[in-house]
Amino acid sequence: MVEKKLFFNTGWSGPSPISVVNEQKRVLEWLASEGVSHHIYKQTSRNIKRLRQRLAKFFRAHPREIALTRSTTEGINIVLGGIDWQPGWKIVTTNIEHGACLVPLYNLRDRYGVDVEIVDLTSARHPVRAVMRAIDSRTRLVVASHVSFNTGLRLPLKELSAAAAECGAELLIDGAQSVGVFPIDLHESGCHYYAFPGHKWMLGPDAVGGLYVRADRLPRLKICFAGNESAKKFDREGNVSYHRTVKKFEYADFNAALVAGWLKALDFLEDFGINNIEKAIRLNTEYLKGRLSQIKKVSVVTPLQWNKSAGLVSIAIKGGNCEDVFHALLQRNVVARFTPPPSYIRFSVNWFNTKTELDKLVQAVKEIIGSHAEG
Repeated sequence: MVEKKLFFNTGWSGPSPISVVNEQKRVLEWLASEGVSHHIYKQTSRNIKRLRQRLAKFFRAHPREIALTRSTTEGINIVLGGIDWQPGWKIVTTNIEHGACLVPLYNLRDRYGVDVEIVDLTSARHPVRAVMRAIDSRTRLVVASHVSFNTGLRLPLKELSAAAAECGAELLIDGAQSVGVFPIDLHESGCHYYAFPGHKWMLGPDAVGGLYVRADRLPRLKICFAGNESAKKFDREGNVSYHRTVKKFEYADFNAALVAGWLKALDFLEDFGINNIEKAIRLNTEYLKGRLSQIKKVSVVTPLQWNKSAGLVSIAIKGGNCEDVFHALLQRNVVARFTPPPSYIRFSVNWFNTKTELDKLVQAVKEIIGSHAEG
């Protein structure tokens, strides 16, 4: 696919390497020929164990802290559904969050009478300070993205964790735009919960994800969704005991092909090296920001500094419509994204994007904005 188009939309869904696609095909053909039974279940269980261990190592966490999910959204809902909410408690979040964060929070507000305070970070010079001003003794949870899907702003997790801890609040992080871009040490970060996908920057299959629950929070976070896999043992007389690790949140079977494909994606990332990936993405984003900044009527929204950003580069068009520019780019085989209001054109710049591709992207933006201005 990346040979046919200029692909700048990994932040929505990353293009899986051939090894990942082939592994899914192999497992699907195996399932079709063998028929699902106990021996298939055992093999998938072994793969799930391997995947959990590999992800824990990737994040410098412990396997008992990593639950497998089907998306970032599911991980967020597991955390939100595991807290006994009381009317008057408060959640602090920001206005640059994805719907995966905001919609579940609105649902909590409407069901339980929880206050949701939304901090404006669109132009905040000191985002952590802005969030800190909203945290008080009523705050039970702070919910924020490690990297905003909209502006591309990266938040410093250590500072944010410390700010929440001062008031006894917990921190839930949406890692959709950070995982697979730069190294992440979850223990060092200080956050309590971290939800992430496998299909974006990790280049795994769609419908795979994970959730980190810090070990000291495992006994406190209750089961939101329960199923056969949640229980260590149970009978048909009313007795049940649940897993004490994050396995208690894994309530149903997983797709064997997706699990196997994600393992191959991890192989691919580890062969390349997360530090090498970060370096390549950093060089590409810095080059693109510099080129785009030189175009009249283009404003680069994403911070220029690497430690305040990641692989996303968002731009605003002065006096222009971002959706129109998006469609014009698509007609030129440039795949990007326009975001919800405040609407930007967002480019996901990955390590596989070449300088030639970046130059073609800049030229396309110049020509489209120029032609729109003439019209």
